[in-house]
Amino acid sequence: MLIVGARALVTLSGMGSAGYRWTAMVDNPAIVEVVRAPAPSASAPPAPANRPQSFSRDEQFAVTGLAPGETIVHFSQARTFEPEHTPIATRDIAVHVTN
Repeated sequence: MLIVGARALVTLSGMGSAGYRWTAMVDNPAIVEVVRAPAPSASAPPAPANRPQSFSRDEQFAVTGLAPGETIVHFSQARTFEPEHTPIATRDIAVHVTN
């Protein structure tokens, strides 16, 4: 639940080192706005000596309430250079905005 003008952050597990990025689509963009936000950096666990370190940062989105109502925000994680492939992950978030 959000109040008009309030903002909530949504953090999703990243796989950017493998070329996957999260995108967002809103059923009713008159109710909420979703924009990519800088994700907090995290430290990577040490990689085994025989394997190079691979690390992906989480991705974060800011969801801002614009008008009272309900909508769904659809997130999908895919490679932009492979549009014919199915996303490897999806998340749907129902958002209720009040005055």
